[in-house]
Amino acid sequence: MEKFIITRMATGEFEFVLKNENDLIILKSLPYMEKANCYNAINRVKLYSQKEDRFVKKENPTGKYYFNIKGGNGLVIAISRLYDNTQERDIEIQYVKTIAPHTAIIDQMTYKINCKKNK
Repeated sequence: MEKFIITRMATGEFEFVLKNENDLIILKSLPYMEKANCYNAINRVKLYSQKEDRFVKKENPTGKYYFNIKGGNGLVIAISRLYDNTQERDIEIQYVKTIAPHTAIIDQMTYKINCKKNK
């Protein structure tokens, strides 16, 4: 099952990843100081994944391909993993368009707190 997962980084900031059904990370966010901002970013990914112009296709200096999803303000919301060729990257973009709007959000911080309470 695909899922957005929110975690807290060692720096205390929050980030999210989008994982596919094989638990492979497809997208990763930039860090956010507030968890609420992380939730907002996920909701923007869900919305903007339906808009072709929000996907920015890129190539890194080592010849690997990736894409960013940008927000209404033009800033990057999420960065994809690296792909060996443009075809793989473009297939993944289509996959994100298909799954993102209805993918569940899992808050690892809430899950960890609930697990500790149940012990």
